[in-house]
Amino acid sequence: MNPILNKQKAFFNTNQTLSHRFRIEMLRKLRQAIIERQDQIIKALYLDLNKGETEAILTEVWMVIKEIDYLIRHLRRWMRRKTVPTHFTLLPGRSYYYYAPLGATLIVSPWNYPFQLTFDPLAGAIAAGNTVIIKPSQSSKNTESVINELIASTFPEDYVACVSMGHEQTEALFEDDFDHIFFTGSAKIGRIVLEKAAKHLTKVTLELGGKSPCIVDDAFDLKVAARRIGFGKFMNAGQTCIAPDFLICPKNRAEALAKALKETIDISYPNGALNDPTYPKMITARHFSRLTDLLTDQKLVFGGGNNADNLKIEPTVLITDIANPLMAEEIFGPVLPIIVYENESEIKAIAASSPSPLSLYVFSKNQKFIDRMLSSLSFGGGCINDTISQVVSDYLPFGGVKYSGHGNYHGFNSFVTFSHQVSIYHKSAGLELKLRYLPYSPLTKKVIRKVFLPKR
Repeated sequence: MNPILNKQKAFFNTNQTLSHRFRIEMLRKLRQAIIERQDQIIKALYLDLNKGETEAILTEVWMVIKEIDYLIRHLRRWMRRKTVPTHFTLLPGRSYYYYAPLGATLIVSPWNYPFQLTFDPLAGAIAAGNTVIIKPSQSSKNTESVINELIASTFPEDYVACVSMGHEQTEALFEDDFDHIFFTGSAKIGRIVLEKAAKHLTKVTLELGGKSPCIVDDAFDLKVAARRIGFGKFMNAGQTCIAPDFLICPKNRAEALAKALKETIDISYPNGALNDPTYPKMITARHFSRLTDLLTDQKLVFGGGNNADNLKIEPTVLITDIANPLMAEEIFGPVLPIIVYENESEIKAIAASSPSPLSLYVFSKNQKFIDRMLSSLSFGGGCINDTISQVVSDYLPFGGVKYSGHGNYHGFNSFVTFSHQVSIYHKSAGLELKLRYLPYSPLTKKVIRKVFLPKR
């Protein structure tokens, strides 16, 4: 077993993490540590992903501070016992439940939003009263370095620790006896996490991804749709697990939608995305090559330009069909296929070609159309007439379904994810209903049959 995990289990058993006072103090320490290092965090994100300052603040630093503030405001109420009705057969007595911390937890975070997707779940784990080992991605090495320094300077190792290790060591870490593993990453590694965690029946939360469809109906304003779709798709150069992965659009509107997308890109990057100093890059040369290879011989409406020296690929749109190799896997880059339909009946088959995505987006003013789309497809969450904004609200749970993940978090749901809901029935020490005790007399049997069985 990992020696840090041994230390954390021992520290958890001291019960120091249980009190509201301790948890709030730790959340405030975390918040202050982030604020003090905000410039280093922003710089690291720029070095790793070429994220501009504004995008880094809005999508990473602010998201985490907002989450911590929400947890601090509501934690006392969430920690209280919740009284529930007691069934008449259990009277006199009372029933309640409360949330208990799970214990020693592991958070494994990805490279695409390396700060946010590390510290959002960390805040939830702290709020719920756990100890935590964090394993950030080594692909975003500059942010990993800042995370490591921040954690080491803020918390003792037996409470919260950050570890740096490669794939083989991480796989071995999954086999340790954690009380909870929170993993954000690919479905391929998610399967490994489940397999390894099964050794100890460890509770697992998986935040994965998938090809999230974006459906545009036959009447929605295309300029508005293009602006909102472009915002969600090309942020972080498409390296967003909830980005629209492909569009589903009426055939007679596809070219107009592509034109509207081109206009919104031109407005966003008047000198061209490749020349914009704040347009993000692909995280590694391998990811860059994967995408440029996929674009080879594609018939593009616009885009496709790239720069191998700085790993940038410009926003790219094409009109195609589900047989295109781009539709075989999550794109995870600034390439947006438009798949056309002629009849509404075709939409479900197109969307279902990539089952159980993390998100679904529908652009329509027709509520009946919206309801049909929502009820006919399986997905984690999403937006109507917008993209990616579902992650901003502290009041909405965020998570996938089947291939896109298990479990959810954000706000109260983060607290619940890192907790066990303990149910208690407290019976009166004196009075009780003796009907349940043997031996059952003829009268008792008659009463039980009359009270507990429905009439024929």
